[in-house]
Amino acid sequence: MSFISPIFDEVNSIVDLISAPSKFFEEVQTKPLGYMIRYLFIAAVPFFIGYVLNLYLKAGFPETEFKCSELAAIESALITILTLILTVPTASLLISLISKGLLEKRVSPSEISTLIGYPMAVVLLSGILRAHVYTVFLHYAGVGYALYLLYSGLSVKYGFDKALMNFIVFLVTIIIVLMIVAGAFLSTFNIILAIANMTGLNSVIPITSIPNYCY
Repeated sequence: MSFISPIFDEVNSIVDLISAPSKFFEEVQTKPLGYMIRYLFIAAVPFFIGYVLNLYLKAGFPETEFKCSELAAIESALITILTLILTVPTASLLISLISKGLLEKRVSPSEISTLIGYPMAVVLLSGILRAHVYTVFLHYAGVGYALYLLYSGLSVKYGFDKALMNFIVFLVTIIIVLMIVAGAFLSTFNIILAIANMTGLNSVIPITSIPNYCY
């Protein structure tokens, strides 16, 4: 229960975050890194469902020739989720290191992860909307709104006058970390797959290659 307890504590907070982001970031307390990671794993459940359905059913086009297998869709979804979640603490640590020059004060990784983590939760929660072709665009709208939430949080926490510059630095850092983490996960997965194929473990462990159209 300790793992899932954050979801019960934070349901109302997510509603407040989406409806009144400025007020939310004025009142939100800094959460420990471990708390935010657990919270993001819970928020990732809708993303996992939407992502797998999107790839396995090809977003409402079940007759398409480019159809992912169920296993490949699950693998792709898990890699994407792990990438998104691990990006939060990694980017938070990096931004914390440069916070003295960027934000004019030393900011802890926990404070940065709280600021980044809640918008990321919106990205993950809106992932359920990937389940069908007619709702995929709503997920991308959710991603766009999450970027606005990050900008709003920076404005509230560190001042409106430097919010745009801070937002750009945060965003560039997050994108770079996202690319590095994604590459690391994909490389690790391919190594594990190669070992499984060479040793015959793929007949015991459910693992398969992921086609390019299944990302």
